[in-house]
Formats: sequence, C-alpha cells, structure tokens
Amino acid sequence: TTPNSSEQGNNVYAMLQDDRGFIWLGTKGEGIGISKNPVTQGTSYNQLSFEWFKHNDNDSTSLPSNNIYDIIQLSPGRFCIGTFGNGISLASRRMGGKMEFVNINTANSNLSSNLVRSILLAHDNQLWIATAFGINCIDIKSLDQAQFQFRTFFHSPDTPESLSYNDVVHIFEDNEQHLWFTTYGGGANRLNYKKDQPIRPGNKIRQKDE
Repeated sequence: TTPNSSEQGNNVYAMLQDDRGFIWLGTKGEGIGISKNPVTQGTSYNQLSFEWFKHNDNDSTSLPSNNIYDIIQLSPGRFCIGTFGNGISLASRRMGGKMEFVNINTANSNLSSNLVRSILLAHDNQLWIATAFGINCIDIKSLDQAQFQFRTFFHSPDTPESLSYNDVVHIFEDNEQHLWFTTYGGGANRLNYKKDQPIRPGNKIRQKDE
C-alpha cells in the first residue's frame, strides 16, 4: 500500500464501482487505487482521494503486478484482477482493512499466459480470461477450492472453427448469453454453446463473418 495520492494512476486501463460505491482504478505501472470513500450522487470528485496498492517483492499476498488491465467484482467483497504480466489475482479485504491478493499465474496453474487483457464472469458462473495467448475458462467454485485447472482455447490451423487468433483483447456477453471474443489480428469470434449446458473444450468458436 502507498499513501493517498490522486496524482498517481494517470495511465488508467480499468475502472470499476463496486457494490458499496467505492471506485477502483487499474493502471499501467502504478497498481490499483481504491477510493477512500464511496462515490454517491453528491460526491465532489475534486476531493476524491485513493488508497494505492502495488506489487511488493517481499509480500506474497501483495498485488502480483502493477500493470492492471481489467477489474471485475465476483461477489460482495471479492474481486478478480487481470494483470498484464503476472496472471490474475483474487482480491479481498481482510480484518483491519488489509487487502489480500491470491495470485494465479502460469507458475501455479495451467493458465495459458500471464498477459491478461480481459476477464468476464458469465451468467453461469464461468470465469473467462482473455490473454495474449489464448482463452481460459474456470468455474468460480473451483477458485473457492483453490483448484486452478483451466479449460483453454487456442487457434488451430487445422480446425477452421477454432479461435481465429490467439491474442484476445476483450470478452463480451450479449443479451442472448452468447460470448464474444475480439482479437488483435483475427477479428471477432462467438462461442457457440447451448444455454445451461456445460462448456467443454470441444465447443466450437466461430468467426463473426462465418
């Protein structure tokens, strides 16, 4: 943690307002800033200050990387953070206000890449992670049990219906609960699977123009 400073975090890549009204800022190079007070309709933004959290080599429960590309809330008091450099992190605030981070990366799981660009919790409680090398999926119940075994999706030249490109930039779930993946070089893809049925690695991913 670092002292309050609204001067930090000029390169903001992610932003979230949690269920209690606090603002989270994910930056490139400066870690995460969380507003010291919730933001309401009457909040003066000029007086808004942040508590900053950064990676600490001497603390295994600190933020795993200062390059934050995405932040989502999983449940009350629990968050998932995507870092571009050291995988994802499950964040929760402990007694006394200390923020604790459980870090999941290629060293302690089969996550396809530590370069995470986007994360999404789908309607069926599957957590999707877009990286610079493929897509990862895991049921959040497995995270609760500290079982970090992901299902992975990659481009395969011999499989026309595979992911079009491995560098995945963003994940989106539409109103019909279809998942879309945008890529850096291969257009957009849609994952086809039937609602309320388990997702298996064999499910097809089609390009938008097919």
